Amino acid sequence: MKGKLEELSRELQRQNKLIQDESKRSAVEEASRREELSAKFQDAVGDIHTRLASQSDEHSKQLSEVRPASSLFHPPVCPPAGVVMQLDVQRWWG
Repeated sequence: MKGKLEELSRELQRQNKLIQDESKRSAVEEASRREELSAKFQDAVGDIHTRLASQSDEHSKQLSEVRPASSLFHPPVCPPAGVVMQLDVQRWWG
């Protein structure tokens, strides 16, 4: 009887050790995956930020080129006091 209990105890310890090892391995893999996904996400955010900054610079450059040229074709018009002027973009830039 004592021998059987000792054998069952050893088997239980082996199974417990296997479960602990598997749990640790799984936790390490999940942490690694989270770090990998976080790095990819940060890279994507950085790329988007760079693209937006580049587009903003390009749009500012284009706007600065268009403003002087547009003043040649459309001299500024001062609306009467208290009147809000609406610009029909398609009519002007169509």
